[in-house]
Amino acid sequence: MPIIKFLALTNDRIRAIIIWGTITGVFSTVVYFGANEIASKNTHFYQLYFEFERSIPMVPWMIYIYQSFALLITINYFSIKSPQKIKIYSISFMSSCAIAAVFLSFFLPSSDSLGLKILKDMNLCTIQFTRLIDRTI
Repeated sequence: MPIIKFLALTNDRIRAIIIWGTITGVFSTVVYFGANEIASKNTHFYQLYFEFERSIPMVPWMIYIYQSFALLITINYFSIKSPQKIKIYSISFMSSCAIAAVFLSFFLPSSDSLGLKILKDMNLCTIQFTRLIDRTI
């Protein structure tokens, strides 16, 4: 069985894969590198890890497993048979990237950002809860 017949690549489907795949790829790249640029300018960092995680060694070749996520996204374009559903998949993927970017903007380290206020409130609640636990022990 030829691979073309197995994939059922029609002209409309090929066009949808190329157009929507390219738009989604460019959009995701801009969001990814834009978020990386914003994060690299931060001067205040939060401890979003446990201390034991610092002792886990870095294994350089594991980045390939992390990057295989892009392969899974690409496979989805070829597994979706309808050009309209390819468009829907792309729009939903870009929407989730945009929501993540908006969420990131709340956590910029400015003194009046909503994210900083939330983290300070969470820290205050943790401190008060810890004091309450200490009193009961």
